Amino acid sequence: MANITSYPTATPTGSDLVIGTDMSTTPISTKTFTIDSINSLAYDATFPFVFNTTSKTGIQSSTNTASGSQSIAMGLTTTASESRSTAMGQSTVASGDVSTAMGKDTKALGDTSTAIGDRTTASGSKSTAMGDGTTASGTTSTAMGFETTASGSASTAMGDDTIASGAVSTAMGEDTIASGYGSTAMGDATTAFGRSSTSMGQFNVLNTGDNATSYAVTNTAFSIGNGTNSSSRSDAFKVLFNGTTTIAGSITGTSIIKSGGASTEYLMADGSVTTGSGQVNSLTTTGTTGASTLISGVLNVPEYAGDANPLTYSTQLFQTGTNNPQRQALVVDTLLAEGAGGFRRVTFTRSGVGDYRARVTYTLATNTTNLNIMFGDSICRVTNKVNGSDGTGSYREWSFETRDFNGTLSDGLLSGNNGGYMTITLYA
Repeated sequence: MANITSYPTATPTGSDLVIGTDMSTTPISTKTFTIDSINSLAYDATFPFVFNTTSKTGIQSSTNTASGSQSIAMGLTTTASESRSTAMGQSTVASGDVSTAMGKDTKALGDTSTAIGDRTTASGSKSTAMGDGTTASGTTSTAMGFETTASGSASTAMGDDTIASGAVSTAMGEDTIASGYGSTAMGDATTAFGRSSTSMGQFNVLNTGDNATSYAVTNTAFSIGNGTNSSSRSDAFKVLFNGTTTIAGSITGTSIIKSGGASTEYLMADGSVTTGSGQVNSLTTTGTTGASTLISGVLNVPEYAGDANPLTYSTQLFQTGTNNPQRQALVVDTLLAEGAGGFRRVTFTRSGVGDYRARVTYTLATNTTNLNIMFGDSICRVTNKVNGSDGTGSYREWSFETRDFNGTLSDGLLSGNNGGYMTITLYA
């Protein structure tokens, strides 16, 4: 019977000797080699890249670490720690999945993020930071220039020390801030606080009372700042969403064609109306709570009578699955008279994923010009409105949609205060 002898296994390292065959000699000879000498033979100085011992598939050069699967690290002390990440330059870090960091001291921390330049950080998913000291922390945000910050989702900040903190906001120039949803600030030290607000110029008035997430007629739609510093802010021009306009200086011009008037009627800068020669000393208005006056060239028009006591319908909506939106709680109802013999009524329908309709049926005496709808926050967005009639009467129908955080049309987002607060107003 054969004897079987087992030997312990060992992993030689460093100066440990192993026996090998030297094929370069004639005749071929047997020699001993250290592990270090074998490694030096395997290392080609003209191609200094090796596979990382942890990831097995990461490629790195000396002083760099590619510990992520299929990652690449090159330059000086760079680190690519996540799958398919890339780090190059000096002291760069790519720790997000499929992220890229290049330059000096850049960090790509979010998945599929990119950081380029010097001291830039892209921490939001799919974010991009480039330049010097920029930060893109919002999802799909972009920051470029010098020390700019894009922290809102899908926001953009560019220039010098600008901040875009509102979702889908844009800040550009120097020291500008866009904090409202969909807002834009440009110029020098301008701010846009309200939803969909735009500011430009320099050192405009801080409209901190504007609603940053929901549409409001009293929000600032557009402003041009003409201040001199942060302690002396002012506006040259300002328009609210309700049309109220404030101009700091004078209006220069011969005349302006009167809205709704004949081609020979003109609205003068002092508020008077002329028919081509001369001026009138007074202007009669209708539909107001009192008489209008023209004093020293200033036209004073009282409040529109229909605005004093508007009819409203405020409710909270909820929607699940493929069901139509439903009323969860009726907060205020001075507009509708619901029931079998309804004088006016509202109905909700679902047209597709995240796509809905709100229809108000009314009598022929209703003035639909002043019939409006508004939602409580940015989850709901009105996309269209139409007028029509059916077997039950005339109607106005609004199309509205709900989108999730990624901007995708989705059902199930209407739930009480979470996007489901709706107000319909009629200035009769």
